[in-house]
Amino acid sequence: MNIDPNHTHKASDLPAIIQLKDQRIATLEGEVNLLKEQLSWLKKQIFGQKSERIVADLHIQPLLPEIGAVEPQATEPEIEKISYDRAKRPRKTGFDTISFPDDLPVKRVELDIPESEKICPESGEPLVCIGHDVSRKLGRSPEQFFIVEQVPGQARYCRDPAVTLA
Repeated sequence: MNIDPNHTHKASDLPAIIQLKDQRIATLEGEVNLLKEQLSWLKKQIFGQKSERIVADLHIQPLLPEIGAVEPQATEPEIEKISYDRAKRPRKTGFDTISFPDDLPVKRVELDIPESEKICPESGEPLVCIGHDVSRKLGRSPEQFFIVEQVPGQARYCRDPAVTLA
């Protein structure tokens, strides 16, 4: 007997409809209970405590004690040699480099430390230049583009271990 919820039923059919619904509810409850049992078993398998013991060294604890302990044999481990070729990565300088055309004019800005700081305060000797980095940037005036080279003051040192960076 089909049960249509939108269809009105006769009063004589109601006990049969109720009996069908009770059977359907009992079947569904049985399925729910089975699925709950399966879910709890799966949870126990995945997240539950394991009963297996891990034996670190079979020579310390023999598997069959009545047979007797087996003497460990000294074997040298096999050494496997692995070699491969790989492409060398390009060196990264940490900065994006932009190439400027050769015909752009260059405006050089020198940033230097004052003359009083070019002399070692402890020994009175002039500090020796140990190098500098040039920063090149694109500059613009209303009529043209140009390259701005900023030359910071050079790092200088004295015989003293302290180094001054300008």
